[in-house]
Amino acid sequence: MSIRAATVGLGPSRLAVRRSLESDTERHSDDFDDASADSDLAAVRERQALGELAGHHDPAAVLLAVMGVIMIPQTMPYLVRGLFDAEPGSPAFTEHYADQLRRIIGLLAEGEAGRDRAPGSESDPDSGPASST
Repeated sequence: MSIRAATVGLGPSRLAVRRSLESDTERHSDDFDDASADSDLAAVRERQALGELAGHHDPAAVLLAVMGVIMIPQTMPYLVRGLFDAEPGSPAFTEHYADQLRRIIGLLAEGEAGRDRAPGSESDPDSGPASST
């Protein structure tokens, strides 16, 4: 799943968070899919093996952090409105936020790999608009 796709669709994330907060059980069988979580973790480990994630990072911790960063606009839309002066589901915010997350995640790579991009290229962290507002 792409970062942009994961940042769209407010309902499922809000519902999962609400159920987690309101429940006294440790785990929700209807909200948590072992196979999906295992698959996501395997994908992060594969990216680590390819050098897209430095070896000293714990793939499970990175996955959990990325999931949290993706859920924040969905679960706390008032922060998006206050910080970006944009609606969380708007195409402008979604594209800008997805781009920023790609850049942040790119910094987790081995060594200086994330800094060897051509200036002005799509993957260059210093290219593009600073804000979508």
